[in-house]
Amino acid sequence: MKARLIVYLALSVVITLVFPWVRQLPLGVYLPDAWLLLLLLAVPTPMPHSARKPVLLAFCLAILRSSVCLCSPIASCASMFSALLVREALTLRLSDSLFVYRFSCGVLASVPMALIDINIAGQYQLHVPYSIWVWRVLLTGLVVALVKRRATGPMFGGKR
Repeated sequence: MKARLIVYLALSVVITLVFPWVRQLPLGVYLPDAWLLLLLLAVPTPMPHSARKPVLLAFCLAILRSSVCLCSPIASCASMFSALLVREALTLRLSDSLFVYRFSCGVLASVPMALIDINIAGQYQLHVPYSIWVWRVLLTGLVVALVKRRATGPMFGGKR
């Protein structure tokens, strides 16, 4: 039926179980957000005509992210949806044939999540250096730029 969607959701559950341990590694704090990466890599550019499946995937990933992070489900949903909107707005105006454009789209799509996370960390009086946020944003852009995914067929399988 919707085999790809089920695979993405199963992968996100595994990420939810494993990623808190990965963050505790010495350089784990610099790693980009795994749920955001999965969302940006799973949804092709430009998005399909029906945004139902990308929105459903973003909502599920946001709920799973909020179960292991400090942020609320509303903040997670806002950051995931804003990342999708920023990336979609940029990919409609820029060609993704060049590495620099894909990198800039990935970086700018991850900035809203970083800003929301900085705000939440400030509310809980947690001091996280800005260099960590910069590394997370840049690594997200790098991974998105290296893994190019175009909309060649119907999203998550099925018929057009």
